[in-house]
Amino acid sequence: MTNRKLSYILLSLKGLIRRKSFWLCLLLIPVFVFFINVKSAEDRGTLYIGLSYDDGNETAEKIAGRLVGKVDLIHFYRFGDEDPREAILSGRADAVWIFDADIDKGMRDFLSDPRKSEPFISVYEREGVISLLLSHELVYEAIYPAISRTLYYNFVKEHIAAKIGLSDGDIAATYDENSHPGSLVRVENVSGESSAEGRADYLTLPLKGLLSLTVLLCGLAGAMHYRSDVEEGKYDYLSVRKRLFPAYVTVLPAVFLCEAAVLITLIASGQVKNYGAEALSALVYVFSVTSVSVLFAVAVPSFKALSAIVPMFMLASTVISPIFFYFSSLAPLPQLLPTFYYLNSLSLYGFLYAVVLTVLTLIVDRVRAALA
Repeated sequence: MTNRKLSYILLSLKGLIRRKSFWLCLLLIPVFVFFINVKSAEDRGTLYIGLSYDDGNETAEKIAGRLVGKVDLIHFYRFGDEDPREAILSGRADAVWIFDADIDKGMRDFLSDPRKSEPFISVYEREGVISLLLSHELVYEAIYPAISRTLYYNFVKEHIAAKIGLSDGDIAATYDENSHPGSLVRVENVSGESSAEGRADYLTLPLKGLLSLTVLLCGLAGAMHYRSDVEEGKYDYLSVRKRLFPAYVTVLPAVFLCEAAVLITLIASGQVKNYGAEALSALVYVFSVTSVSVLFAVAVPSFKALSAIVPMFMLASTVISPIFFYFSSLAPLPQLLPTFYYLNSLSLYGFLYAVVLTVLTLIVDRVRAALA
């Protein structure tokens, strides 16, 4: 490496370090992660669903007991005596589930003849909230043990109780003695890790996805800085082919320092399980973000055009990348984004190693071409 190139690298780093906006961006990363961790530890959710039932309604109390007080994205709580419509309209609740006073009879009637039975739960909910559909499944899951108990009661009462002289209390006691609450389904990711081992998965993946967008934004900001220098004539003495080096030197430090801040923050906050895989993913992501940013820097003809493209590209990365949702209908568009490979490499280690092998092959090919 010539002294001129070394001097240019040092000058680029010095210029980056002097920028207050860059340091502010780096400092906001741990603040953001700290805020997310604090909020995730609170007994609050993104949706508030009230459960209304009368005192002494044992079945409704058992159903509510499986939901109320749990720390989750959906916060269930005991609803008071206020009007449910007023609570929803005022924003104090997103939905209210009202359990019938004689819910046991309602379930027995439903199991005997669903067509003639009356509803034993009334629901009031806000319109247009897709995530409320998830709350339906959670409440159904909590109701299932009561339905199972009633189904058992009906069967034993009709076919067995009279023959051996079982009372209602005997039927209930036998059911309770032989009932073993537990999960019927065990959910694991493709790496063999159980998702039930930590609730942090609800926030970890979106958190890492959002932080990966921050790293991408730093890379694109470096690309805009390089394009601004080009238009100011700082690289007029270089041919177009030789301008690739200053483009990389301008973008790479910003991406590397930002990713380093992200990785250190995630480790310090306990969000990292496999340090080696995480560090390897970070290095691959630095390479991919730098390459994409340099591509924009040298391919887009003007600073104004790049300024218009960057917000659209960031918006597309937010929507298309598998941060909150994965839209299979949009494939293979997500594979054009560096965030896709970073987020998938965190759970698919075989995928990570394949990406690393590809990157190393590209580097070796570039080195061979330079030495030829």
